[in-house]
Amino acid sequence: NKVGDLALEIEQGNPFKDGVACVRKNGKYGYIDKTGKIVIGIQYDDANNFYNGIASVKKDGKWGYINKTGKLIIDYKYDEVGDFSEEGLAPVKNESSKWGYIDKSGKTIIDFQYMEADKFYDGIAQIKKDYQEYIYIDINGKAINNSTYKEGLICSDGLIGVSNDEKHWGYIDKNGNTVIDWLEVWDEKYLR
Repeated sequence: NKVGDLALEIEQGNPFKDGVACVRKNGKYGYIDKTGKIVIGIQYDDANNFYNGIASVKKDGKWGYINKTGKLIIDYKYDEVGDFSEEGLAPVKNESSKWGYIDKSGKTIIDFQYMEADKFYDGIAQIKKDYQEYIYIDINGKAINNSTYKEGLICSDGLIGVSNDEKHWGYIDKNGNTVIDWLEVWDEKYLR
């Protein structure tokens, strides 16, 4: 791959995000800028794109987070991680296989108690307390309503598409109120 005057021999490159791209060379990951210059050394076992100025990187089987200068800002201690949202929280999985949320300093904001946890969008995250049902929480970890759902996806305009039987879908708002009652939908791609 040739970028400008610099020829890079990379195995894989991600799209640019926040002005840099994550690349893989010889089985290790690092970051280049838009001129092709390596700005964070090829040194990680795995790595993800930057979001909101922070990227998750993996070394020796554990995930941590770096800033755009490559400085480790949250130590390598998580089994799995997600990206930081605009709300400043990231879902992380600990050694007990439970998910919780940390802030950009690494402080636990929402305790490790979930079987699954997604990134926050517009102040709401989709989580599973067990492997059965989804619920939706706000940035304080409080459920937005008392309902659980078999399927769901956070949509735009503050709406969440939810289903109790995977065939009938409705929409709730960020307060958990039903906005559009149950509709029969055969393909969830029509909800997006």
